[in-house]
Amino acid sequence: MVLAVRYQPHRHATVGQIPGALQVQRFPDLGANDELPILRLPSRAAFEAKLRRWGVNDHSTIVVYDGSVTAPASWALLLLDLYGVDGQPQRWKSIADLAAVYKDLPKDGTVIAYCHEGFRSTPTWLQPEALGYKEVRVENGGWSDWDRTLTLPVVKGAKAFDADFEL
Repeated sequence: MVLAVRYQPHRHATVGQIPGALQVQRFPDLGANDELPILRLPSRAAFEAKLRRWGVNDHSTIVVYDGSVTAPASWALLLLDLYGVDGQPQRWKSIADLAAVYKDLPKDGTVIAYCHEGFRSTPTWLQPEALGYKEVRVENGGWSDWDRTLTLPVVKGAKAFDADFEL
């Protein structure tokens, strides 16, 4: 099964399209659209039901691609990984280059990638995963969701308010 995950699939239906690929849309197909922010992780049941409707079964090989250097394919890969579909992501950068970028980040700690809504942080999730980091997560709903939850800590300024929040 080949999944073409695009920001605007209607624009790419004939440009760079792999014949037979299923057009997957960011919001209606890969998000929990009844929540705020509008793109949160769908439930396992909802995502599995979508995969089954597309014809994916327990023996399917899934190829995911997008037409850009942004997050659509990595969001789909995050969902497949989160809900137990084993995969071998292709790397768009050499492992040596990625290792250099993340060299100061301990592999035994937790890495939490975030952005405004959690979608564009998925390439950052995919890179440490490819490097073998053990605990890599995406903040579901991103900063938008964190900011709306008034009981969660927010550090403002150049210094964290205590040693527990130091980087």
